[in-house]
Amino acid sequence: MKEKILVVDDDKFMVKAITKLIDRHLGLEVLSAYSFYELKSLDHFKNIALAISDYHLPDAEKGEAIDYLISKGVPVIVLTATYDTSTRKKILQKDIVDYLPKSIPQIAEHIVEVIKRTLKSMNTKVLVVEDNLTDLKTMIHYLKIMCFQTRET
Repeated sequence: MKEKILVVDDDKFMVKAITKLIDRHLGLEVLSAYSFYELKSLDHFKNIALAISDYHLPDAEKGEAIDYLISKGVPVIVLTATYDTSTRKKILQKDIVDYLPKSIPQIAEHIVEVIKRTLKSMNTKVLVVEDNLTDLKTMIHYLKIMCFQTRET
């Protein structure tokens, strides 16, 4: 089955722009949700390869949509128009694939590259060798967040 990308943003123009971008550069199917409520009403997340989600939604202003997606096992790329230290810290404390401020130059190219990198990681196996169990678990945790398949020894 073809991989799908989920775009979650209350800005319909942004959703449409990202959808066109993904279709043109990657040829992947895009699903969309414009609110946290709409996101929660989706039936299943089985065929969603990854999600691109705004941090602030009208009904989830503190990243609840991101937490929900992560709880469903969906890797998340976070986009936000808010670029302050407090928000940045909150976003980076979550187990996300990447974080992109909407205001950065060439945002479209960055989105495409992060999606390509993430999809490639999903098909990449990494053998982690470490004699310290804590370090081993930490490395595996972060590699899995980045969507690598891991094996340990």
